[in-house]
Formats: sequence, C-alpha cells, structure tokens
Amino acid sequence: VSFEFEKLKPELAAEWDALVGASPDAWLHSLFAWQQLMARVPEWHFSDQSFAVFENGRMVAVMPLQMTPSGVLMSSVMGPAGPALEAGLADEQRRKILRALFDHVKNLAGRLGAAKVQVAMSALSETSRTAPRGVNPLVHNGFLDCSTHTLIIDLARPESEILSSMAYDARRSSNLARNAGYSVERSTWTEMLETYYRIHSETYTRTGVTPHPKAYFEGIAELAQRGHAVLWVGRNASGQPVAFHNCARF
Repeated sequence: VSFEFEKLKPELAAEWDALVGASPDAWLHSLFAWQQLMARVPEWHFSDQSFAVFENGRMVAVMPLQMTPSGVLMSSVMGPAGPALEAGLADEQRRKILRALFDHVKNLAGRLGAAKVQVAMSALSETSRTAPRGVNPLVHNGFLDCSTHTLIIDLARPESEILSSMAYDARRSSNLARNAGYSVERSTWTEMLETYYRIHSETYTRTGVTPHPKAYFEGIAELAQRGHAVLWVGRNASGQPVAFHNCARF
C-alpha cells in the first residue's frame, strides 16, 4: 500500500476538519484551528509539523504534531490529540495506516533531532472510551503507555443525584460558598477576556507558575465563537468576578 503525506496547510482545512468530525479517534484538539493556535503564540516557539495521510488521493488520517524548543515532538502540546483516522475503516486497514503514519513520524523525529515523541489521546474519543481494559491502543505502535484515569460524569442525571455522589468535603465547600453569596453563571469569552487573563495571571504567579501568553486565550475566545469553548464565571456576593472555569467543548 502506498501512502502520501502532506504537511498541514490552509487548503486542507475543510477536508481535515471533516475527517476529524467523523473520526472515532478525534476530539477538539485535533481540529485545524487548534493546530493554528499552537503555532500562532510567538512566546512558545512551537514548530507545527502536523500532516495528513492520503491513499490514492483520499485523506485517510491526520496527525496533529508540534516540535517544542526542548526537542520533544508532541501530539499535541496543549491538549491530547494523537492520530485520527477516517471513520468506518476495517481493523487491518487501520493498522496499515497507523504503521505508515508512525513511520513518517519517526522519520520526522530523526530529521528534526527530536529527543522523544510524545502522543496523548483524548479520554473522550470513542476509541479511548471503548479501549479494552483501559489500555492505550498506541502500545501496538511501540509507545510506552503512561495512561492515567479520567472520571466521566453524566450531567444529564438529576442535580441531586450528582451532588449526592460527590465527596463530603466537596459538598461542604459548595454549600459554604453558596451560603457566603458566591454564584456561578455562563459568560462569553469576548466580554470577559481581559478579566479572565488578569485572574489567570494572578493565579499562576501566586502558585509559582509562569502564566500562559495572552495570545493563547485570544485564540480560545475565537474558538468559543464556533462553540468549542464555554466560559463559566464565579462571582462573589458583590457580583464581582473572582474565578473562572474554561471548558473545552466538541
């Protein structure tokens, strides 16, 4: 089987995202716009190496991929992505495509002088959710499985049932906050971007971590306009924003 590899470019965006939208392997961080965002933050100096795999002129897989200044070839730097294959492939065809895809990644790593290749798959993808015994399927491609566990909560259940399943300390903290007048509401990224970044910077600085560049959140605000990011704001009793939760959505 002969495969062709084409580096990601704007002309591939529509076909790339169509494959991602149907693929059992993909999630938000596989999208074309997310790869653009990783490359557009100048402070990070990430080199985009994302590529698509073609068979007889048809796109059959995509691979989000960035090279970091520290010499790690990652998929993806900010948020799990990994290879995404088109839907409906037979198992043997998937194996052939993945073998060719990772051979290409190894060649790229050699040319770029990468110290290691690191790939993460979203726990929310169909492939991850149906993986036997929770083992990362990429072990079949020579990767060391460093998987942890993800707790997925069904928010369609009644609120009382969700609260009753929480730890006692969590319920107590929630009740104390409510009694003190704190509230939570959904907000818009464009409206709250400046306030969000101020609180983000305060939080990271206080905990000894370098804040992310503002351009990263400006990109997320753009993704929010397409429905891919939901922002929740926590307000104190006076109505002032004091906390945020930035939630990815696919």
